[in-house]
Amino acid sequence: MTGGRSGSIELKAGHISMITAEAGYEYAIIRKKKDTAEDEVPLEDADDLFVAINSLPAPAAGELADHVLASQMEQDLKLVYDDGATLIIQDFFTVCRGDSACSVALPGIRLTGDIPLGVSLGSDSHLIYAHGYRDCFVAHG
Repeated sequence: MTGGRSGSIELKAGHISMITAEAGYEYAIIRKKKDTAEDEVPLEDADDLFVAINSLPAPAAGELADHVLASQMEQDLKLVYDDGATLIIQDFFTVCRGDSACSVALPGIRLTGDIPLGVSLGSDSHLIYAHGYRDCFVAHG
């Protein structure tokens, strides 16, 4: 849960993080670059992902993380990134409906609970958005 205030939560590669959707907030997954030279950092440790939580309409500062699959699992939004970091926003599809409820900023799109369902993945799960390179989807789809 965000606790009703702006802030950020770090996402860890290969781990699942969960937050509860709250009306009036925008969630953005930001890729924060490491402060070391590119050739000194192994690729899997090159960036850190953070969930930036801001009161609407203030956008998050930073580069939106790409290489993501977004799916609906019952009333939750599940975001899976290329490093295996997973964020589940609980109750997203019930709380984040309407004009000013809440949203998730992803590259090229702002998701709300009103987004049409995509391809069925079975068991009350639907793919609703994909962005990035094909290998990301094969490895973590």
